[in-house]
Amino acid sequence: MSKKKAPVQIILVALLTTSLMLLAACSSTANSTSGSSGSSGANAAVTYDGTGQSDLGTGIFFVQGTDGTKSSTTTPTVIISKNASSSNIAFEASGYEENPKTYFFIDGTLVAENNIPGKTVGTLTLGADVLKEGTHKAEAVQFKDSKIGGEVVSYKMAEFTIKYE
Repeated sequence: MSKKKAPVQIILVALLTTSLMLLAACSSTANSTSGSSGSSGANAAVTYDGTGQSDLGTGIFFVQGTDGTKSSTTTPTVIISKNASSSNIAFEASGYEENPKTYFFIDGTLVAENNIPGKTVGTLTLGADVLKEGTHKAEAVQFKDSKIGGEVVSYKMAEFTIKYE
């Protein structure tokens, strides 16, 4: 009988060891990225201050709350875990000229860029620096000749609120 238990014990020890190694690997990965803003390294330093910029150009831009709210007259709410290190917010953009490129900023930091043909639905990454309760700003901006910091030819802003579950 002890011969039959030995293989089972070896398998259990091997499974436990593997589980502990995987847990250790996940923990070290989580710690190394906990300060990440959620933006790609190439975009992390690109910012835009839209303070004082008024609605400009063609196009419609909405962000969508967790409950599906997307309106220019209400501020959608995104509900997240207090311990979340990143999250996403859905957006809808339509009526834009495909060129120049549209740049998407969250609280002034570039999180995405794309040419918007027709109606586009997607998500924007909310990094750890944005995941604080309160009101935040998403901006869709087009610059002349697609040069960030140049003349703004289209500007749309949508506020959203983050609340912890």
